[in-house]
Order: sequence, then C-alpha cells, then structure tokens
Amino acid sequence: GENAHSLNAQAHKATTGAHNTNDEVKANFGRLDHVLHRFRGISTESASGVAQILRMHYFDEADSRAHRTGKKNGKCERRSVRHSFTLPTLEQKNAAVLAVMEMRSAACDEARANLAKQHAYFSQKREQASERQHAKLVAA
Repeated sequence: GENAHSLNAQAHKATTGAHNTNDEVKANFGRLDHVLHRFRGISTESASGVAQILRMHYFDEADSRAHRTGKKNGKCERRSVRHSFTLPTLEQKNAAVLAVMEMRSAACDEARANLAKQHAYFSQKREQASERQHAKLVAA
C-alpha cells in the first residue's frame, strides 16, 4: 500500500530485518508465527491465546505500561493494572476444578466407548478372516 517500506529507500533500510508491520492483519499473523516459533511444542489453540494476550499487552507489568493520552500532546501516561490480573476467588477456583473433573470424566467415558467399538470391529474382522480361511480349507 501507500505506507509500504519499499516505496521509501530510507525507511526500507531502517526497517530491514525488523519484526514489525503497519498492517494490523499481518501483525496478528506475525505474532502468532512468532509464538509458534518461540514455543516449538505449543498447540495451535494455545499459541492463538498467547498471541492474542501478547497483542493486547496483558503480560506487561503495571509499571512498564504506557498509554497515549491523546493525539494532541502525544504524551504517555501510566495506568494501573487491569482487572485481568486479579487472582480468581476460591469459588472460581473450585468451579474450574469441578469443570475439569467433569470434562476429564466425559473424555474417559468417550475413550472407553471408542475402545469398545474398536474391539468389536477387530473381533468382527478376525471372525471374517477365520471364516474365509475355513472356507478355503474346506474347498481344497
């Protein structure tokens, strides 16, 4: 676009190798790519969450966060820590533990059902193979 660094030789030289962009969509994918490369074993879902949190500056500490007050003066002010940094209450922790226990129980039930289906399928295949083998022996 009109803000492309390649249109300005000085800007191109100054930004070569920089991990930054002036396009918000590319910036989001760039952050996701950065997280995936930095944490090699991370799942896509987790990387998406971490990338979003990094883009929103939720990992920044309160004393290092600066925010613009407006376009007129261009100065930065310090703001207090966001509500997202408060610790969960005991009720919230207990609710989360119960939810995880229920999800794990449901996952175990589903895994048992899948194993039973798989066992029935393999038993059926063994029976069919045995019948074919028996038919060949009888025909011979």
